[in-house]
Amino acid sequence: MPVPAARRLAIGLLAVALLMPSPAAAQCPTWDDLRANESLLDITISDPDMAGLRMWFVYVTPASLGRCTLGTTLFDTASTELSGAQERHLFWIGTEGPALHLFRLERIYMIQETRRYDLAGSLALDSPTTVLDGRPPLTAEALIAFEGAIDFNEPVTIFYEGIMGSVPGEYWFPESLGPGR
Repeated sequence: MPVPAARRLAIGLLAVALLMPSPAAAQCPTWDDLRANESLLDITISDPDMAGLRMWFVYVTPASLGRCTLGTTLFDTASTELSGAQERHLFWIGTEGPALHLFRLERIYMIQETRRYDLAGSLALDSPTTVLDGRPPLTAEALIAFEGAIDFNEPVTIFYEGIMGSVPGEYWFPESLGPGR
């Protein structure tokens, strides 16, 4: 029995729609894209193959990057939970390494020029959480928040204050944030 033309057309359109990536997914950067444009900060404490800890940071306050990093549902839920002051800035952290038991979120702070930003909030996440393509295997993930005005045209230095001293990493905000972000 022949399938009516309208039904064949509807089935064909549905198949095309399912096979095409959504615009949001097509615009999301991969792990390697973030590394290439320095929007992914990599801080290594000691050698991860020995007794170290490796951390990656991504600025997820812009909804587009937050949803690309965490997925829409988790980003919307977590950002609401950590929202507060108007000048609140969220970073996603992914970690790996055998020294994870030494890791403490409250040991993270950020500096830009002469201003210090202490942690204003944090949320541990169940791993794996990030939806970024190409990420390495992660041991733990979290969201952290800092409060205060930031100059997005200048880098910030994020520090992890470990038992062996402070380990800094310079983070440049994505160019897509543009002036007046």
